[in-house]
Amino acid sequence: SRKIINPIRSVAGVMREVKAGNIEARSPVLGNRENEIVQFGLSFNDMLDTLEHNNQQLVEYQNELEERVLDLHKTNQKLETEIAGRKKAERERQRLTNQLQRAEKMEAIGTLAGGVAHDLNNILSGIVSYPELLLLQLPEDSPLRKSIMTIMESGQKAATVVQDLLTLARRGVAITNDVVNINQII
Repeated sequence: SRKIINPIRSVAGVMREVKAGNIEARSPVLGNRENEIVQFGLSFNDMLDTLEHNNQQLVEYQNELEERVLDLHKTNQKLETEIAGRKKAERERQRLTNQLQRAEKMEAIGTLAGGVAHDLNNILSGIVSYPELLLLQLPEDSPLRKSIMTIMESGQKAATVVQDLLTLARRGVAITNDVVNINQII
């Protein structure tokens, strides 16, 4: 009876230790290894070895998984930073594209204004010059003098508007009618 009871008590004690959390507990070999009860204890020990090995593997897998999750988190942060940088660059590119389009439109308007100004200048040259010639030939007391002066002043005002258009066409380069002595400059 001791050959049966002692090995069973030993296995039961190991079971209680394993239940309490001591997975390293093993049943001592009590008796002949060919005895079925002793073989049961040995099989129980083998099962505990397998459980301990599998538990160690689970811990290793868990550690590896945690490392991978941490790596994925770092990679995700890098990607978010890169995406934010690309979005910022895209907004800047769009802003510059809009600015370029506005500049091109302004250039087109300037070119158009320059063309219109030159055409108007050609038309106005007769309106501004001929009244001066007529005034030279009219007597001082002629009733036409006042009307011709009005035509000449209106032509000069129109010429000023044309000069403003030409200034716009030249992108803000103002032209002055100041007399310059080249000898002083040289």
